[in-house]
Amino acid sequence: MVAMKENLGDITKRKRTEEEIIEAQDKLHLQEKLHMLNWAADSSIIGFITTDFKGMLKYVNPFCIKMWGYEKAEDFLGRNASEFWNSPSEVLQAGKECQEKGEWTGELLAKRKDGTLFYVQASLNLIQDDYGHPLGIVGSCVDITPCKQVEEELNQRTQELLLAKERLDLALEATGMGTWDWDVLKNTMTWDDNLFRLVGVSREDFLQTHESLLELSDKILPPEDNKQMQEAIQQVVDGKTDNYEFEHDVLRPDGTVRHFSVKGHAYRNPKGELVRVIGTTMDVTNRKITEDALRKSESNLARAQAIAHLGNYSWNIRTGEVSWSEELKSIWGCRPDEEPSFEEIISRVHPDDLDLFLEAAHLVREENRPFNIEYRIILPDGSVRYVHDQGEITLDEA
Repeated sequence: MVAMKENLGDITKRKRTEEEIIEAQDKLHLQEKLHMLNWAADSSIIGFITTDFKGMLKYVNPFCIKMWGYEKAEDFLGRNASEFWNSPSEVLQAGKECQEKGEWTGELLAKRKDGTLFYVQASLNLIQDDYGHPLGIVGSCVDITPCKQVEEELNQRTQELLLAKERLDLALEATGMGTWDWDVLKNTMTWDDNLFRLVGVSREDFLQTHESLLELSDKILPPEDNKQMQEAIQQVVDGKTDNYEFEHDVLRPDGTVRHFSVKGHAYRNPKGELVRVIGTTMDVTNRKITEDALRKSESNLARAQAIAHLGNYSWNIRTGEVSWSEELKSIWGCRPDEEPSFEEIISRVHPDDLDLFLEAAHLVREENRPFNIEYRIILPDGSVRYVHDQGEITLDEA
């Protein structure tokens, strides 16, 4: 037989005491936690608020009071949060979404005590107890007005730049000009849309690298022009010049030939190494046609004057500058490179005809009257030649 002793005692009082101690410790920890949270909120440089589900303010921290331009928390507490925003309906909608989803973040336009407006980055979160039951809403607010001002200025500058680019594109298109940018380090040759139109190729035909430019040039440039272009590029690459300028013909895919004027400028790093070349290409075909026609016309005129032994000249009465044709120089016995002044012309007029010559010059200069005279000139070799001189005055717009 086994003997057993039992000692039974009532420990209810002790257990209650232990539970009370634990509960007191929990309350103390909670109070410390709340104290720390309140201290953090009160000393924060971010605005904090709490509201019930009707939007009534229950707490605002000092920075929030300062941000809205008020003096004390009592100016907020007991009032609806929507009163402090420019659009109350947006605030109410944000609170509703927070209750449904547990959180909300966005930008709102707030209204200070003095009526001025400022932008706020707001964040709302649902407050819940330990069992997940919703108690209210806590919100944080950051004044982002300076950022918004910078953003608005940046947007305005961007719009201005886009507008300026549109105007530039129109101007370039109207003048038959395109732009290009050779980034040496990235090995890219960027063309604008105008240049593609001028050359008559698509982006698929030109891959916009330096190598693809050389390949394209072999196809659309005459051999001599292509050689000159590559020599001009090499001058820039070798550092012999920073200015890139020459003219060349282009055979477009549609069979037409256009004449281009190309100008560029090189940019180098502090070591003198080439990093970029930026420039323009302008279609000067019409100018080239006009110049060729003018040269042809001048050549035909010179031949006709030589056959008829007839010359022409212009005399700028205001500056005294005289310009002679080649045949007129031949008639007066002048060298081809000689440009005689009015005084030198007078010195070659025969003395017996000088008064007649000067009278005609006076009528032109003082009375704007045309003249038609004959007189003698003395050539450098001493021989005398008769000339017939006819002219009229041309007035400028002034």
